[in-house]
Amino acid sequence: MTQGTSITEKNDRFSLLLLISLSLFVFFGMLGTRELWTHEGRWAVICLEMMQKQDFFHPTFLGFPYYDKPLGSYWLILLFTKLFQGLNEWALRFPSALSGLFTVISVYILGRRLFNPKTGLLAGFLLVSSYFFVLWGRTAGSDMLNVAGTVMAITWYHEKKERPSFFNYLGFFSILSITSLMKGLLGAVIPLLILFPELLREGNWKRHITKPSCYSAIITAGLIYILPFLLSTWIPGNTSGKEGLKMVFIENIVRFIKPFDHTDPFYTYLIYFPLYFFPWILLFIPALIHHLHHWKTNSPASRWIFLANVLIFLFFTASGSRRSYYILPLLPFASLLVSSWIMQITADHPRLPFLVKNTSLFLGIILLIWFNLIQPFMEKTGGLKKFMNHLRTESEKIKPWNEWQAVTIFAIPKTVFYLKNSNRVFDLKDDPESEGVEKRISAFILKHQGSIIVSKKKYEEKIKKLYPFPFVMIEEEAGGLSYFSKAGAENKTIAFIPEST
Repeated sequence: MTQGTSITEKNDRFSLLLLISLSLFVFFGMLGTRELWTHEGRWAVICLEMMQKQDFFHPTFLGFPYYDKPLGSYWLILLFTKLFQGLNEWALRFPSALSGLFTVISVYILGRRLFNPKTGLLAGFLLVSSYFFVLWGRTAGSDMLNVAGTVMAITWYHEKKERPSFFNYLGFFSILSITSLMKGLLGAVIPLLILFPELLREGNWKRHITKPSCYSAIITAGLIYILPFLLSTWIPGNTSGKEGLKMVFIENIVRFIKPFDHTDPFYTYLIYFPLYFFPWILLFIPALIHHLHHWKTNSPASRWIFLANVLIFLFFTASGSRRSYYILPLLPFASLLVSSWIMQITADHPRLPFLVKNTSLFLGIILLIWFNLIQPFMEKTGGLKKFMNHLRTESEKIKPWNEWQAVTIFAIPKTVFYLKNSNRVFDLKDDPESEGVEKRISAFILKHQGSIIVSKKKYEEKIKKLYPFPFVMIEEEAGGLSYFSKAGAENKTIAFIPEST
């Protein structure tokens, strides 16, 4: 080994340590300080109700059966409640943060395998300095679990493809099954879709299709996938695995072909992918053009990573159901595309890898400061968590908190989570824009006289008019990150506390 090679390896090891350290701080730093936002409230309520009922096979949301997503993401959150001493923001977000870290590490391993260690390292730095990738890695839900499973499956395939055996096949298909139990069939469809060109190349598929061990692994992994649905059917409850499998069909097949919501226009990802991959979209476009222009002279790995990007983008665009964060699985492969292009043109631009790496490191530090210092500081003022503490303090002036019953009227889901009241009910959750709203609110209030009522600011006048007894009203103060929310003042939380029972 030459001295130059030894120095290069030491530099690569140092860069890898730097990448992992930056990822740890960016994904996990002050993870539990931010108040729940967007769909985090849904995961929080579903997990809370599982714990309260001690029923982990029949998910409910605000008391109603809810099998829109498989059980995997809820189970992961509940697993970490043991580590974080209960269901809180840390436990809710920890699986997503782990997924972000695993994705970055998998991208490095995949880049090293397909190209070289420097390509893998640079791709990892590009990924961990992309704001929206980090943001969703710090958000409770199933989206980052799906991204991590996708990249890990592809990485496993490329690491093990030269050593086909039952256990290597089982590892690959088990990753597909477990990922599909997190968000849905996308966990299997996306990896298989982007591996299709690789399997076609030089008849690689023939090496696998003739192996009995491949089929045995598929059957075993299939049983792993179906087991939670079977348990949900066999164990009595208000939902069953049959309903869960029906929702798999509706959420994955029907939604793709004939969407019933999230029907954003076909050009949605032409807008959101550049935003999600900013600022590296500025390098992605020339990288895409370069790979296309040098198609014939490119390595098989370069051609495959180009096709992987195209296929993912076309797949999500072809779906009738579109939302901005659906495009997240594209970001790791876009990072590899840009990184491989930079390494290809190093001879003509020798300082470019250095500049890009240091720019990404600088942006990563900016994200670290934002998530670890600025956000926690902003969360100290206002917000729903502070409001709930205020509500509890005011309520306990009349009687102990555990003696109160709390009800919600068209409140946002995270309200139920932050109430932390075992005597709560939440009957009034249907569409608040439907007819007869005042009549429904009036009947609900009379049914629950003496209860604390939590709702939104926009229903204040209706509730005041229908409230038949003296009360104290408190209102959520603007503050925290919610201060910048587009939702506006009408969606702030309010509460009515009866002055006597």
